[in-house]
Amino acid sequence: SSDDFHILHPLAPQSLAVPRHSSLMLECVVSGLSPASVRWLKDGRDALRKGRWKLLHSHLMTERLEALDSGNYSCVVGNDLGVVKYVNYSLTVLEPASVSKGLQDETVAAGETAHFWCDIQGNPTPTLTWLHNAAPLQLSARHLLMGNHLRIQGVTPEDSGLYQCVADNGVGFMQSTGRLRVQPGKSSRPVIVFPPSSVTVVDGEDVTLSCNATGHPLPVIRWYNSRGLVTSHPP
Repeated sequence: SSDDFHILHPLAPQSLAVPRHSSLMLECVVSGLSPASVRWLKDGRDALRKGRWKLLHSHLMTERLEALDSGNYSCVVGNDLGVVKYVNYSLTVLEPASVSKGLQDETVAAGETAHFWCDIQGNPTPTLTWLHNAAPLQLSARHLLMGNHLRIQGVTPEDSGLYQCVADNGVGFMQSTGRLRVQPGKSSRPVIVFPPSSVTVVDGEDVTLSCNATGHPLPVIRWYNSRGLVTSHPP
């Protein structure tokens, strides 16, 4: 009959996740036709066109997978009568997490802003963790994360030390380290590091409000209420 040929293996679409730089063979076992009747496509185009893949009988193989090899592969078989059969492979090439552009040492005057960038890549997409002096970085109103960018506003001597970004995606991990040095600024403007918080209290109760600031010279903190400058505690 016109379709007296079959793809014996695989019988169903396949999904593969294989580490980068591995060798790989995509199998396509055919009966009723010669291996020469088999064509392989990657994302709809000839899979052999770039020369990194080759045929072994009716199978498609490569000695070294790269990230660009991820995609959809089809083993397509047809006869002279125009009957076509095919089977699909979905291939994901796993890449260990890596840091393509790491942290640089920074020297910043007290009260100014420090910046660290950490560009990462990998498949699956890595998670990014930040450390300060080997402990998880505590984010705050001054310590801001925007994607791969860490910004530290109004730096203080306590911000100095080693910063690390760690990229991990389960396939592998990599880290990068940069040092932040904080110098007294010649005229670093005052920066309120921890402003007072709003509180609600019962009339007659004690209340404590805190305010911390940095700058050079060390700023003087004054308190004001609705009547003006607070010079002493009320009796």
